[in-house]
Amino acid sequence: MEINIEILSNVASKGSKKVSESLSKLSKEVVEVSSVAAKIASIKMISEEISIDDNKAIISYAQMISGIDGMALLTIPREEALTLVDLLNGSEVGSTGVFMDIDRSAIKETLNILSNSFLTILAEELNADFMIGSPRMVPTTSIKELLEKVSEADNGEAVFFNTSLKISKHQVRAQLYIIFSDKLANLLKEIK
Repeated sequence: MEINIEILSNVASKGSKKVSESLSKLSKEVVEVSSVAAKIASIKMISEEISIDDNKAIISYAQMISGIDGMALLTIPREEALTLVDLLNGSEVGSTGVFMDIDRSAIKETLNILSNSFLTILAEELNADFMIGSPRMVPTTSIKELLEKVSEADNGEAVFFNTSLKISKHQVRAQLYIIFSDKLANLLKEIK
């Protein structure tokens, strides 16, 4: 699979437009989406980059179930995730203080929208087929440990989209990592 920066730039541009349309429908607000960075990196670099303070980030992932081994991983700073949940649920910003099941569903749906939008365009660019499974939420420490194990065993690569969502004058920074690794599937079973 050959991914280059030109392909990534095109995926970032088209994918951002798709995300904007989908989140605007979901939130009933105008959502401006921009991918301020799109790059290819080693799994080791991604593992080191996910250095958000434990318990201060909301992380959701979904395993690739066809096309290629890997996963989509979304990180959002906790306070911005709370804002996103309020906006997606049509609540006043600041209403949510603790994540309930419906709030977790909103984060998982955000991962679905982001990953499927970008993966659909990437699949078109590469003439490939990708499908991800159902999203799960996981503690930061579990993901960091997993990525460290993967980077020790595999030289796989990751595509990274640093995405900014602007909803009703609120900024939400979302980092989407699409990680390609044949060692990942077995290690994902270890996540608790």
